[in-house]
Formats: sequence, C-alpha cells, structure tokens
Amino acid sequence: MVDAQSFPVDTPSAPRMINGAYSSSHVYTLTDIEMLTNYAAERGVRILPEIDIPGHAASWTDGYPSIMAKCFKKYSYNINDYALDPTQDDTYDIVEKVLKDIIQTMGVQQFHLGGDEVVYGCWANDTNILEFMEKQGMTSYNQLLEYFVLKVDDITRSYGSTPIHWEEVFKAGAKVGSDVIFEVWTVQDNIKMVVDSQFRVIAAPSDVWYLDHSDNTWSKMYAYDPTTNLTSTEASYIIGGEVAMWGEHVDENNIESIVYPRASSVGERLWSPSNVVDQEDALNRLINHRCRMINRGFKPSAIQPGFCSLTTVPV
Repeated sequence: MVDAQSFPVDTPSAPRMINGAYSSSHVYTLTDIEMLTNYAAERGVRILPEIDIPGHAASWTDGYPSIMAKCFKKYSYNINDYALDPTQDDTYDIVEKVLKDIIQTMGVQQFHLGGDEVVYGCWANDTNILEFMEKQGMTSYNQLLEYFVLKVDDITRSYGSTPIHWEEVFKAGAKVGSDVIFEVWTVQDNIKMVVDSQFRVIAAPSDVWYLDHSDNTWSKMYAYDPTTNLTSTEASYIIGGEVAMWGEHVDENNIESIVYPRASSVGERLWSPSNVVDQEDALNRLINHRCRMINRGFKPSAIQPGFCSLTTVPV
C-alpha cells in the first residue's frame, strides 16, 4: 500500500500521514479501502495489505518526522534507505494508529509488515539510537530489528491479525512467534531454509516470479513449483505464492501488459495439482484467457503471433 515514495492512505487516527502522499488527489480514504475490499471479496479475491517498515519509510517523514532515524543527509541520494526510529515510544504509537485504522477497515486476518532491505547504516548514523542500543546491551543491528519487529508484531496481533514479514527478518535471527508468516523473495533455495524452521511461507522468488524481470517468461514462471525438492512435511508449510509487480517502471498506461497474461500462468500453477505441467496445453488455455481479457477491455501483452476472434472466446 505504501513505500518510500508515497504514503497514500488517509488514516484518521494518524491524520498527518497523508502529508506523504504524492498529492491530495492521490489518496485512498478508508471508505475507498473498504469499497475495494468488498469489491474484491465479492469476486473471490482477498486483498492482503502491506505497510513496509521499519525500512522504506521515507514517506512517513512529511507527516511525522520526529519518529524517523536521523540519517537524512547521509542517505539523501536514495530515500529508500530512510528508516523509522525503533527506539522511540512515539514510533509505536503512530504505527499502532496506522495499523488499527487499516486492519479494522479491511477486517484482514493477516497483515504484511515488510521488514526487507533495512539499511543499518541509517540507524548507525543516529547517535540517539546508538545510545539506546548501548543502554539495552545490544551489540548488533539485527537485535534492534528484532526489538522493533516483536513490538509491532504484538500490535498487529492485538487487532486480530497475523504478522507477515519478508525473509530478511528470518535471516536476521529475530525470535518471532511461531504464528508469523515469511515471504521469500530473493531466491528459490531460501524457501527450504525457512520451512525447515517450521514457519509458514509465501513463495515469491524474484528469479522466477517477479513480473518486473523481463526474463521471467510465462513458461518459466509456469514451470516453477515452490514445493519441488521439499518433503511433504516441508511443503505443507508453503501456504501460497505471489507474483510481484513493483511500481518503479509502471503506471496506468502499461501495467496491464506487463502483468498479464504472465501472472495468470502462475495462478494456474498455484491452483493446480503439481502433476499438471504440460506447457502446450497450458499455452492454449493462456491464449484463450488472453483473448478473453481483451474482449473484456484489458490490454494483456502478446504471447505469440496470432489474433483474437470476437466470437470464439466466451466472455
């Protein structure tokens, strides 16, 4: 829902957060979010929100600059490196208000809290954070990340939602609760590492399922099965998968052609038995589905030379 560049959600409990939106016309109200949630649910889709913290938090600066780590000058060349200050009580007060508004509006049972790509150099640049770590007996930034994660996880649970984190939180050694779900995005092999520790996993390895990687063709994405080379017990911890489309190089003019129909191929993979692997058969279904989308007004990219009949593909 948010990233370093923009905080587009109007959270009345923390009303200054929308100061971080691109503009006043680029904002989702809670009414908008409720409408989207209901619209999706009526069509069998469950929206899973993510607020990426403590890193990727530059958009929080315009609303509540006091809860940010003081590294603005050092990392001014890349706002993705800004992070929340995990040592302040006010940080958790604002985080709770944001989470409360969104969780209660959407009624979600899981909430993605991010945790990826936290630039420890930002924390290292803040003398108040360093003093806090010394008083707490912390000798590594992994411990500080764990401190933040455990507090925010408890906030999330208090509103009836299960925390989800990116795999960096796992790799940092954070001693999270057994209910926590991890999303693996870097490489396929890391999935086994997480399920071996008996945590549930959402598979989203960038080397096969990232849509902003042009070399991830539909056939490559379709061929990947996250349960491959896992025991039945290990595979049972994989609760789903995601094809990720990040916004750096897309807008309303090209997003449909980049996402579709490749994302549909992964939809079939995740909803099919593992022995459904014939790509020729899958190609025929994908061509028909692409034409179906075109007939409904979407603009999916081409898979191969050909055309769509307006009469042969059912709408």
